[in-house]
Amino acid sequence: MSNYYLNRRKFLQGSAVLGAGLLAPAIFSSAASATSPCDRGDVTYRKLITAIGESTFRGYLGGTDYPWCYDKSIPQQVEDAVRAKGLNYSVDNRAISSTKVICHVAPGAAGSDEVLAETNTNIVILNFGINDAVYGTVDEFKSKFCELIENCKKAGKRVVVTHPNKIKMDDPDDRWIEETLTEISAAITTICQNKNVELVTDGLVYVELDDQFHPVAGAEGYIKAGKKLVDHVSTIAPVVARQARIVGAYVALFGRTAEKGGLDYWESRLANEDQDELLTEMANYLPDYTPSAFVKTVYQNLFGRSADQGGLNFWSKVITDNPQSGKGQMLNGIIDTMQNGTSSRQSDIDTYRHRVHCGMAYGAVYGITDVASDHNLAVVNNTWQSVRAYTESLF
Repeated sequence: MSNYYLNRRKFLQGSAVLGAGLLAPAIFSSAASATSPCDRGDVTYRKLITAIGESTFRGYLGGTDYPWCYDKSIPQQVEDAVRAKGLNYSVDNRAISSTKVICHVAPGAAGSDEVLAETNTNIVILNFGINDAVYGTVDEFKSKFCELIENCKKAGKRVVVTHPNKIKMDDPDDRWIEETLTEISAAITTICQNKNVELVTDGLVYVELDDQFHPVAGAEGYIKAGKKLVDHVSTIAPVVARQARIVGAYVALFGRTAEKGGLDYWESRLANEDQDELLTEMANYLPDYTPSAFVKTVYQNLFGRSADQGGLNFWSKVITDNPQSGKGQMLNGIIDTMQNGTSSRQSDIDTYRHRVHCGMAYGAVYGITDVASDHNLAVVNNTWQSVRAYTESLF
């Protein structure tokens, strides 16, 4: 093996220990607290998508100087494409250079069940394979990649996977890396079929490679490489955002998630109609509650608590003063507040997010089609343990 890979192998010898969780708290606590390259500091942008992967997702350009191009990394391109569609969302880039899949399912890592349960995103895009080909085994990759996908699905995320970029090794002694990566790519295809998750085929295809792994021509290489994935994710993002709002409304009104027919029906209408009037129409499927009774029902279903007097008075007046859209104004106002994390009650934010995420996990969007109309989310509260207990019963 060439000296380059021997040196990198020595550098990453700790990855197995990291995957076992022995080094995870120190490593990943610092990584999680760092500012994401996709985070421009604008709190009005709610994160919709989490990106988890290795250096080709993080934005490494290759070469000896270790340059980065955060502004044209593929997750950043996804964010730009989503915003170009008029959506107020951002991407949380949690990719880490020189890591295998096992590192990302360790306790405290971005792909662990507890972190995913607390992450306020609806889509997770995954890109792995190269480091696993160099430093791991195909069997280890398959096991940990399946675990990562299951963690995402149990947290109510829509999973999008891309193949790793194709590589070409210069040293004949390193050609085994190409062969191993081909096996991993084939395993990814099979896993995605078996797990019923979306696969963007061909992956990140680089026309030229600078260091046999990363694209030449700087950021332009990433733009060419990521086009297919960017187009796919930016297309589904508006749909997923509307689905999350509909599921939030179902939880608020009925204490359960949406059945497939209802989700599809309301989501398609939400794409073209006034959302306050539409959610008011949904609310009219409830009994003819007084404004006060309606507010109390929503608070109990969303937060698992009684309405405080201030909230009860405020929303009751909104409904009374706006009979055509008042209930929808309340639902959308609360949903926006919870999604943006601007409520003064953190327990309300967490309970809302957890119940919606569990509703998304249970719904047909994520491969489960037998949604019971009376399935109740009251057991889910503001703890991530309640999310795990709920979703483990589904999978």
